Amino acid sequence: MKPQVKKEHYHLISGDGNKLQKARFKNFLAQRYGMNLAEKLQAVLDFNGPVGLPEYQTQIESIIKERTLLLQIAFDIFDSNNDDKISELDLFKALYNYNQGPNRGELEKVFLLDICQMCRQLNRVWAKRL
Repeated sequence: MKPQVKKEHYHLISGDGNKLQKARFKNFLAQRYGMNLAEKLQAVLDFNGPVGLPEYQTQIESIIKERTLLLQIAFDIFDSNNDDKISELDLFKALYNYNQGPNRGELEKVFLLDICQMCRQLNRVWAKRL
């Protein structure tokens, strides 16, 4: 079976292509998604020491195959205050954190596209009524 985790992705995270250190992985995630999310995602992986590409591939692929674990990770990402509930504030924080760093502006684009599509649809409906 062909690995689902690409070497290029691993090397992007590990930097020099050597074994991936726990602190480097956490910093990589924090730059992209914020520290809260980085800590939650890092906790899923086993970092008893530096992790090589084969170990990283095995861990990521085993997570991908576990639907229940993926659902729990997704829930934990949105549950920003760790109260085992997802509130409006939790959703706001998740969307806010997503819109930071390299993703800045992406949510606005999505919302603007949705608004434009709704306006076009409303124009079609109104045109039929007139």
